[in-house]
Amino acid sequence: MYLRKLFFDSFPILTKHLKTIKNMQHFIFGFLLAFCLPFVSAQNIALNKPAVASSEEKAYPAANATDGKITREFGWISAKNARPPHILDIDLQKYYNV
Repeated sequence: MYLRKLFFDSFPILTKHLKTIKNMQHFIFGFLLAFCLPFVSAQNIALNKPAVASSEEKAYPAANATDGKITREFGWISAKNARPPHILDIDLQKYYNV
């Protein structure tokens, strides 16, 4: 009820378009996902932690997996001639609640 009041007090024009509770619930859920989720604080618990791999390409070592760079040019790649399983082990150095 509070969320509904907050939305419609802030955006009175929406009351015309959202006639039913179901439409309103779908709108609020979509709004929360689109506008609020990006602002949720998240911690990268693997950032700069030691990583060891079963194999690695020289240009893409296991340490790249925890350096915080999220692009195709950076990351870990197992060696071309390595047989499965391909294992990447990251030592988080302490316990975390996730």
